[in-house]
Amino acid sequence: MANNLPPWAQDVVASLKPFTTEQELAALVGVTPRTLRAWRSCGRLKGVQTCPGGRVRYGREHVAALLATMPSARGA
Repeated sequence: MANNLPPWAQDVVASLKPFTTEQELAALVGVTPRTLRAWRSCGRLKGVQTCPGGRVRYGREHVAALLATMPSARGA
């Protein structure tokens, strides 16, 4: 887990399953799955594709990297 994360973000990342679904991550950060796909397209977020043309999962390290770029007010 990234050490530069605020405590609230560290708690969030620690509570996640090893791989988070697109729906779960979208709900967690308060955006739509479409926004996550756009972030993935532009390189802001990385994911792991689980099957050809199929689902994407986000590892804890991917979520930590995303949370590190988000305003700290998100956890307030």
